[in-house]
Amino acid sequence: MRLAVRALLIPALLCTVAFAASAQDGRLGAAVDIASKNRSPPIYPPAEYRAGIEGELLIEVHVDAQGQRTATTIVHSSGSDVLDQSALRASATWTYIAGTENGQPVAGTVRIPVVFKLP
Repeated sequence: MRLAVRALLIPALLCTVAFAASAQDGRLGAAVDIASKNRSPPIYPPAEYRAGIEGELLIEVHVDAQGQRTATTIVHSSGSDVLDQSALRASATWTYIAGTENGQPVAGTVRIPVVFKLP
């Protein structure tokens, strides 16, 4: 049990340290507005749902200094073009937040995992 907790705790601490270091040098990366992502989640395509197809993908969104999405790429595919396209369509509706450097907005990228899992 302790090993499982440590296995989860160590990566979380490393992320915290990396974030703190980034914040200390005055840079923050772009982000997706979680509320907008939750309001417009990807639609599970009905045929894939009925067929029991699940998948996880990782998309990367390029955001300009005004917080506008300029490009989206699939870093890691779910293995299903239909699931991937559903995630890309949803990501086009989300709101993004520009990165900052020394308090000024700058262009950046954000990587977003998308999971299609049956209940």
